[in-house]
Amino acid sequence: MSSNLETLEQKSNLWYRATLVFYMGLVITVIITNVTQQFSPLKLVVQLVPLLIFVPGLIHKIHHRTYSWMCFVLLVYFMAYVVEIGSPLMQWTDILGVITTVGLFISAMMAARFIQRWQYYLNNPHELAEQAPQK
Repeated sequence: MSSNLETLEQKSNLWYRATLVFYMGLVITVIITNVTQQFSPLKLVVQLVPLLIFVPGLIHKIHHRTYSWMCFVLLVYFMAYVVEIGSPLMQWTDILGVITTVGLFISAMMAARFIQRWQYYLNNPHELAEQAPQK
């Protein structure tokens, strides 16, 4: 019973760490994009604030809804980067933006899934015992 719970905890920790790596990658990509192109403080703020809203939830890790909502917000970033890639003015930061956005979306989605399951089985240990194979 506890090995299944430990496995869920390990998976949630793995995807949590992957989420943090891709999150930092996307924030850095947005900053680099704004610094290397025509710098506008307002544009930088508008692009960073939606990402920075999720920092408290990422720090605490325990709120699976943070990751789910982040996935919805990431769709806007994905659409913007894909449009930029299709443009004749494409830059290498646009490709990096798509890679980090897709990586963050997948890792956040998986983190939400495993954190939600892990918390469920922590609060309902009898459910985990019922799923154990009978000998």
